[in-house]
Amino acid sequence: LAGGRRRGGGGDDTLDDEARRAEAAAAQELAAPTTKTFLYLNDPDERRGGASRGGAPRYCKGDLWILANTALFESASSDGVGDKTKAPFAAAARALWHGPDKDGKMEIQLLCARPGVLSGDRRAHRVYAMRAQGS
Repeated sequence: LAGGRRRGGGGDDTLDDEARRAEAAAAQELAAPTTKTFLYLNDPDERRGGASRGGAPRYCKGDLWILANTALFESASSDGVGDKTKAPFAAAARALWHGPDKDGKMEIQLLCARPGVLSGDRRAHRVYAMRAQGS
């Protein structure tokens, strides 16, 4: 039956409503476009996954990365920016892979809103990156 309540049976309408909401949320999640973000490490020494001098892995899934488009890792205030596509930004990201592949590519997840310069843009942008090792 579409819409309305079922008669009889003494069913719990709350569970039906929760099930409908969960189903709608799942359908919306599937319909939403997924944007993957990748970090490419240019330095061949940084691409090597191996172990560090202490024997611990060099990269770990869950490592925190701080990304910026300036070497000073500065961010512009929202009121002082004219063209948001050219504004300096800094962003935090989490590594989704255990390390870069042989080409230096590693998938990351931004932990903040996508900076204006990157929103809706599928081109590669040069960024500076610092890593804090995860546990």
